[in-house]
Amino acid sequence: MNSNTDLATKIETWLAKNSNYVFYALLAIFVLSSLLHFSLRLSIAGDDSTYITRALNFIESGKYPDYQAPLYPIFLAAIIAIVGINIPILKLSSLLLLLIFMVLFYRTFKNKVSFTILTYSFTILSLSSYFIFFSSQTFSEPLFLVFTILFFHQSFRWIPNKAPSHWTPQRKDIIEVLLISLFALGMYLTRTVGIGAIISLVIFLLISKDYKRATWSIITFGLFVFVFNVIRDAIWDIPSSDSVQALQLLSKNPYNATEGNEDIVGFINRFIDNSNLYLSKHFLRIIGFRTELNNTVIPLATIGLYALYIWGLFTTFKQNKYLLFTAIFITTMLGITFISLQKLWDQYRLIIPFIPFMLLFICNALINLFNTNRLKKYRKIVLLIFTGSIILTGWSSVKKTDLDNLSQNINGNIYAGFTPDWVSYLKMVNYVNTQLPNDSYVACRKPNIARIYANGKKFYGIYRIPSDDPYELAKLLKDKGITHVIMGSLRKNPYAYTGKSINTIQRFLSPMGKLYPEAFSIVKKYGEQEPTYLIKINYDIILNKEVQ
Repeated sequence: MNSNTDLATKIETWLAKNSNYVFYALLAIFVLSSLLHFSLRLSIAGDDSTYITRALNFIESGKYPDYQAPLYPIFLAAIIAIVGINIPILKLSSLLLLLIFMVLFYRTFKNKVSFTILTYSFTILSLSSYFIFFSSQTFSEPLFLVFTILFFHQSFRWIPNKAPSHWTPQRKDIIEVLLISLFALGMYLTRTVGIGAIISLVIFLLISKDYKRATWSIITFGLFVFVFNVIRDAIWDIPSSDSVQALQLLSKNPYNATEGNEDIVGFINRFIDNSNLYLSKHFLRIIGFRTELNNTVIPLATIGLYALYIWGLFTTFKQNKYLLFTAIFITTMLGITFISLQKLWDQYRLIIPFIPFMLLFICNALINLFNTNRLKKYRKIVLLIFTGSIILTGWSSVKKTDLDNLSQNINGNIYAGFTPDWVSYLKMVNYVNTQLPNDSYVACRKPNIARIYANGKKFYGIYRIPSDDPYELAKLLKDKGITHVIMGSLRKNPYAYTGKSINTIQRFLSPMGKLYPEAFSIVKKYGEQEPTYLIKINYDIILNKEVQ
């Protein structure tokens, strides 16, 4: 190698020469990181247990999981049908899915972007605790990522270097566009935002003036959606949940419809707010440049990332069709996300499926920026940024390892790692499962996670207070067949004990308890500072007095 060759070129040459060794080394790091961060606990947020619950309902009663896209609960149902409610196996399926994604991600973009960019992106994904978190969670992201990279892989094979003036689809072309549409359908049925995939492809083909391929893409995807809906409606008699989700997305507050719907200015503000949250906070956390302790947004960082993106789009428009396609995909997906979701959600998992592609594109834009004549002499800054990002990401990930609780979970202590409020709650769930009669039906605030930890026993969920009339509340519970109620002390702030807890159950029982305290009896209690009570209700006391 020429001694005058700069460091960046030397690194690129070395990575290209040793690409296979680097790939397998990083893949091993990803697996090791995933195992070190593996969690056998279900998330207290409840989304993962909700997916499992929908899978159970699909198996036991054939109920179609229509809300929040159906495919992932059906995927879990297939596993549960074989191994039962085996939490470790269900979680290992996520690790397997992410492993498939990582392999296909590298293979798909190899020789389509520089090895420096691909290696940096792959390293961050292998080290970031935010990404590898999903390798042991029953969330839909791993399955969505697999469909996404299959969609990319097949699209890259299908789109030509230059749109032919007279293109007639051959058998191979038809098979390829059918596969693309099938993977796009998989994305859409795993997460609703997946509809953006086929939109991205059509926009790319229209920009490339490849109108015939764009038309074929629309027709085949539409055909798949039509056939799926026909089959679904023939088997299940269900109302469409799309209108419900649409109303929630249009609302200013998804929990309070009385606040009304957003106007144009509201959607613009929503886009700005979400841009700041997901770019200046969550994205910078994922690549190591911010900590979890800092929850503020940095508008200047958001502007900088948008400027870098625009620069990258300008420089890749005619240079790299694969990165152009990636840029259009990112724009579509983040655009849908930032406009459709209220800022109160503020969950980084909403952009996790797009992070791998954002890394590739932003890194390429940064390298192109420092390859300009004015900045070329400062190219080492890019290497410093990449190195610093990797070190900070790795160090943050190391600090989050929790081997002690993982060891205890493996050895049978299912409560290790939970805060005291959840320990008392889950112990009560176990008591309900093992000590109460089989015909008992218990109401609680977190029914889905309770059902999983009770080995499938159903619980009734109380999420709101429909009335302040004690008679109506008692009648509602009795009509549902509720025999007991779990009243916990689950923290409002899950990270610290503040004395404030989620008090939905307390507020529900309060109107009855104030007038008829003798109607309630405590069957069991777990915990002291953050206790959980199992309460039995004597409905006759309340309902008979009401009649009198």
